[in-house]
Amino acid sequence: MYRNFCVFELVMEVIIVMSDFFIFKVDHIQVSNINPIILQTCKNLHISLNFYFTISLPFIIVLTLSCGPGSSVGIATELRAGRSGIELCNTLYHISRGETGIQGMRITKVWPTTDWNTVWKNIHCTSVPGGTKAAWYMVIHDILPTSDRLYKIRMSPPGKRSNCGMHDTLQHRLIECGEGPQIWQWTTQKLALILRTIPTRIPSDWLLRPQCVLWPPTRRRAGMWILANLVLFRTRPNQELTLRDFIELMQGNKYKLYQTVKRRLLVANYLLVLDMP
Repeated sequence: MYRNFCVFELVMEVIIVMSDFFIFKVDHIQVSNINPIILQTCKNLHISLNFYFTISLPFIIVLTLSCGPGSSVGIATELRAGRSGIELCNTLYHISRGETGIQGMRITKVWPTTDWNTVWKNIHCTSVPGGTKAAWYMVIHDILPTSDRLYKIRMSPPGKRSNCGMHDTLQHRLIECGEGPQIWQWTTQKLALILRTIPTRIPSDWLLRPQCVLWPPTRRRAGMWILANLVLFRTRPNQELTLRDFIELMQGNKYKLYQTVKRRLLVANYLLVLDMP
């Protein structure tokens, strides 16, 4: 119902915009605001910009509506905001070509070679509480307030950790500080049993960008469950926690997960490796 209303409102407002072009013959067009491809098209066809927008706007509207309800809602919003006909046509042109103009996330620009679709799928499928996913999201987006991160955004000078005297980076907090190496070694051993591989073939980058593709889905969810709990444990303020504390946390969270009705559909019996010495 909401989509139909937006489409109707969009069509009515587009008629008004087209009437402005057709009746009032707007000539004071700022060429700098026009897409270069549109300018080249008009030059090749020896037609005016007004004539181009008048004849092309209905076709672009059809292409835009075929892109889904989100496009029509967005254009209607821009029309209500008082966007000019030239700006509207530029917007419609980009949307019709699949260019929504939505800016990507900062982390995707920092690591452009990462398969981010797989990363988000792995995060979403992980059977952990919302607080654990939130902690992992902070690590993946690199917004954890480490000294290295605060220095990058000019919030503080570069510094070292008070408890170990080492450079405070995200990688250091997760697997290097305190008993981090022992905890990561224990984690890779359990993951290797699930994935039927050797621990050295499990990269630490999976904690920062889990772009691994695992099959079947129950194995993938089990592997992501272990990594998510490791990130939650290592991002706690108290870095004096030991490997024994981590094992107890994993056992307690596994017990809670195994009490759910859909446990076999989520992780099957893969997490039984946590009980092995």
